[in-house]
Amino acid sequence: MLPSRSQDTPHRLESLAHQASDYALHMMRTTGSVPPTVIADTDEGLIFCMPSSLTDEAAKDRFADVARLLAIAYNASAIVMVVEAWAKMPDKNGHLDASIPPSQSPDRQEIVALMLEDRAHSATSLLPIVRDARGNFMELGDAGPIHFGESEGRFSGLMKGTAPTAEQSATAKASLQKLRLSVINRGFDPTLNWPPRMANDLIVVMFSKEQVRQHKLAHFLKNFGLAALPFGPALASMMDSFQFLVDGWNDDPNELYAIPEIRRFYQHFQEVWPYWFFFCDLESETLQMMTLCLLPNLTGVKRVGEPKAGVQYDPLDLIRFIEKNFIPLNTMMERAGMSEMDIYHRTRDIFLYFNLPFDAPPPWQFIWSPCFMR
Repeated sequence: MLPSRSQDTPHRLESLAHQASDYALHMMRTTGSVPPTVIADTDEGLIFCMPSSLTDEAAKDRFADVARLLAIAYNASAIVMVVEAWAKMPDKNGHLDASIPPSQSPDRQEIVALMLEDRAHSATSLLPIVRDARGNFMELGDAGPIHFGESEGRFSGLMKGTAPTAEQSATAKASLQKLRLSVINRGFDPTLNWPPRMANDLIVVMFSKEQVRQHKLAHFLKNFGLAALPFGPALASMMDSFQFLVDGWNDDPNELYAIPEIRRFYQHFQEVWPYWFFFCDLESETLQMMTLCLLPNLTGVKRVGEPKAGVQYDPLDLIRFIEKNFIPLNTMMERAGMSEMDIYHRTRDIFLYFNLPFDAPPPWQFIWSPCFMR
């Protein structure tokens, strides 16, 4: 870190760091990892942007360019880059061996790094990832106060020192559209934050504590209710791309599916928007948590040697829930113009997601045999 441009401690960056920490904790608890994410603090609320992958240097450079464009396009007052990484800390004498990359160091530490900027300041915060002896995630450690100072690297210098002009913002928005990125929400809603979405990317919907307690879904339904959803390929591209999270219970020792307020919220959510099997990402545990909120009889089980209690339920309750939800799944897939084979594959994936056997034959099979040619 180089000397800071200012000795002031901007409240904006501290508040954004707190929100980014909550987001990282949510992702670790619900998906087991934190995707590289840039969060922009704008007049329209917090805007989240996640690439589908950062597999090479070119993809990382492109993501940094997108973050810069996002800050200009929406006149962000501050942004934070959130990445999961390896870190190597100085020893007790303050010495840091820079010759060994952190990922190869035997003393490496798994962290979530927050790199924050506004137009006058830069800051970082390193959140240690704490796991138990089995490698299961437990919590994010205390990073202490954020550290102000200039940072270096491709993900630094993302904010300009002055506010963009209207022309610069319009140009940046046009550039984002060329990259097939657009912001879903329109207008300011401080209780609901929407991420922008690139093609084939994940959409993370986070409901606030107020929304959960008051069953507020109007803003979500305005964007994703049946009347707002597209048809055909545009809808098909949205399948398997949503994760639903709730904010405000980070300090509650209970599992989310055991908290009455959250159970009631997801029960109401299922009633007004029963399309979970079409939209939910099957590579995360969020659909499982949401489903547990709807099963009537849950029993906690604590096994010797296990850090957390498990949960048991009547398998028939799960089967009834799945059967009920296949009707709205088929409705969405037909609206998307998907084939019977597509419906078959999604049905199979749902059964496998819940660790249920699936041996139904495909909707049709064509067997070619020379004996028919006579």
